Formats: sequence, structure tokens, C-alpha cells
Amino acid sequence: SGTNVIAQNDTINIGKVPAGARVLFVVVDQSASAGASVTLAITGNDGSARTFVSAYDATAPNVIKPSEYTTALAIETTLVGTLEAANPTDDVSYEFAVFYSLPNS
Repeated sequence: SGTNVIAQNDTINIGKVPAGARVLFVVVDQSASAGASVTLAITGNDGSARTFVSAYDATAPNVIKPSEYTTALAIETTLVGTLEAANPTDDVSYEFAVFYSLPNS
């Protein structure tokens, strides 16, 4: 098996959140530190430049981050993680759990 090369500003498609949902928090589980000075930000790709989690220090491998944007989403939105600020460590795997609420129907 080869090396999983990761570069600064690489993105990770985390998953889709349905319209009407309010993102509450995101759990990030990394297999190791992303590397010195590396940050991770979580945004939405719905055309609004919406930030759910501002760039934070990704040297800690496991974190729970509250969402900064908790308004109900107007459309289905894919959450995207972006590795920023420095060149990340290769071969680090990332798992995300997104917790959100939906209105009663």
C-alpha cells in the first residue's frame, strides 16, 4: 500500500446535512496529529461561505467542536474540512461525526 499524501489546503468532504437541519457540533477523530501549525476548518459548500467550525489547531488528534452556525439550513449542505496554515502530516486518517437536529414534522 502507498502513502496517502496530504497537502496544505486539501479538503475532505465530510458528509451531507439535510435542509432544515441545525448543526450542533462536530466530532473529529484523527489517527494522529495533523502536524505542527496545521489547522482544520469546517465549512459548508452551499454557496454561502458558511463556517461551522473556524480553523483550530489540529495537532490534538480527537476533538469535539460546537457549531458556530446553528441556524436551520435552507438547502442540503455538504460539510467540508480544509487543512490549513501548514503542510499536514501524510497518512493521517480523519473520521467525522456531525450531530444535528431536525424540526418535528
